[in-house]
Amino acid sequence: MLFRSTLQAASYPNQNFSSTGTSSIPDNTCTNPAINNIVVSGYNGVVNSSGITCTVNITHTYDGDINFMLEAPNGDVIGLSDLAGGSGDNFVNTVFSDAGANTVSSGTAPFTATFKPWQALISSCTNSNKIGFGSIGGGTINPNGTWRLRVYDRFAQDVGTINSWSISFPSYTVPNPDCGPVTSTATSVSIGGGITVDAGIYSPVCANRSEEHTSELQSHSDLVCRL
Repeated sequence: MLFRSTLQAASYPNQNFSSTGTSSIPDNTCTNPAINNIVVSGYNGVVNSSGITCTVNITHTYDGDINFMLEAPNGDVIGLSDLAGGSGDNFVNTVFSDAGANTVSSGTAPFTATFKPWQALISSCTNSNKIGFGSIGGGTINPNGTWRLRVYDRFAQDVGTINSWSISFPSYTVPNPDCGPVTSTATSVSIGGGITVDAGIYSPVCANRSEEHTSELQSHSDLVCRL
């Protein structure tokens, strides 16, 4: 008789994380950006990166002076805006999403709408290394860790502040894993009455799954009872 233990899938809703303080934006610099962090925790699986969104509230008296980027915990950096907005003031409840129709280059201050992240690498003075949320982590990422909003003021005189920002992650499901076959050599254990059990160690992929589980008959050698 052959048995396998399988763990049931668990679904988790979308979640939003917000910043807890303001950051003044240093004037006229390539090397000293304003950095405001959000620390994310509690995820035991990955989300689709393309479903991530970011909302910013930035005060600045000349939007065309600044570029800003989002840095993921794994070091991936996407540009959100690059010297867009000309002499306009501020970014107010500006949402960045891969589902946006256009980048902020086609909008006007204070950009209270949904826009795509910057659709080119930023390479002048400051640098991004990815384009769009969907590229973060190669398409999926475990959100745990520190996410950084970095804002650079590239020109003199006008100044500004990161007032607040937030990041949202889409719902996700920890898949129903195939926890077999065992990943170690089976060990024979006698449990008496002429019964011997061959057992091994499952892959660690099962370690972070739901505690709820079921047992079902399978034609695999995960657990073999010999009578």
